[in-house]
Amino acid sequence: ELKSYSESGEYGKLKEYLAEMLGEISGISERQYDVGNDIVNTIINYYFLPVRETCKVTVRGYMYEEQAVSQRDLCIIVSNLVRNAVEATANLQGGQGEIVFEVQQGERTLNIYMENTMEGELRFRNGMPATTKKDCRNHGFGLGNVRAVVGKYKGSYECKAENGRYIVDIFV
Repeated sequence: ELKSYSESGEYGKLKEYLAEMLGEISGISERQYDVGNDIVNTIINYYFLPVRETCKVTVRGYMYEEQAVSQRDLCIIVSNLVRNAVEATANLQGGQGEIVFEVQQGERTLNIYMENTMEGELRFRNGMPATTKKDCRNHGFGLGNVRAVVGKYKGSYECKAENGRYIVDIFV
């Protein structure tokens, strides 16, 4: 959106869009979850704080502010994983969901682990879960983007669904 407004010279819309984004981000004043990185903290607090009444959320680990992974790429990975977990737990019938988000910083590695409860069966294509949304023409790209970013850093991406849980384990 930012690029589009900038390239087309729609500076009023660009300014409005930025103000809206920054307003939402600065509105996340209660920092219940903190893993040491501002980008990741903003994402997990934005998505996890509203669901903590209906979902058990566990956040563990610490990572440095500065990463070998760019802030943009880190945002792509974390926002897609977290958003998908929140959506999956919101779709549970009659039970409380659970989300586990964990980061582990090594000297030269970063591990991001995500686990959430889910209902139903997932279909996998090429090691990736197919979208469960009805409008599959406009959905189902997020995890592909995550996988592409992980590949860019020659990392590993594993995901599986078993026993009513969806698990993603990423090393970069």
